[in-house]
This record gives sequence, structure tokens and C-alpha cells, in this order.
Amino acid sequence: MFYIPIRTYHPSETDEKIAYFPDGNEKYAIYTVDTTNPDQPLLEVQLKVGGVTVWKHIFSGKRVGVPTPIEQGRSVIERVLGWIERLAWRQPE
Repeated sequence: MFYIPIRTYHPSETDEKIAYFPDGNEKYAIYTVDTTNPDQPLLEVQLKVGGVTVWKHIFSGKRVGVPTPIEQGRSVIERVLGWIERLAWRQPE
């Protein structure tokens, strides 16, 4: 992205401006995704203009509904143990 001599951002009722940096000829962003805590993934965004960080923000996410392999394995074991327990408590006829 390059320097914008005319300001092009005009807020509306539905907009929420997070950041607007029209100045500078060399701009780039660095995105870091941290999923080490599956209950709260994080996205860190750094905006650099001319090699200097001018904006940095961390966005918190929410857990995605897909169970992890460990959780899937645990639920299978719990179902099998429940099935065995029901068989053990069944009254003979």
C-alpha cells in the first residue's frame, strides 16, 4: 500500500474504524496466530510503516466447535466405559 494524498476513508453508521494510516510509502502487516490455548485463540496484528510499528493489536477469538483428537478419544472411552457399566449393573432375568 502506498501514500494516499486524498483521504479515502469516510465512516458510516455501520462501520467501526479499527485503524487508518494513509501516510507512508512502505506499509506491511505481520499476522501472528496463537492457538496454543484452544479455548481462546489469539490473532496479533502489527502494522509497519517505513519499518516502524505504528499500530499493534491482539484480537481474541472463541473456541471452534470441532473437538480435538484427545477430546474425541476421551468421549469414545467414556461411552465404552458407560456401556460396560450398564452391562455390569444389568439384572439377570
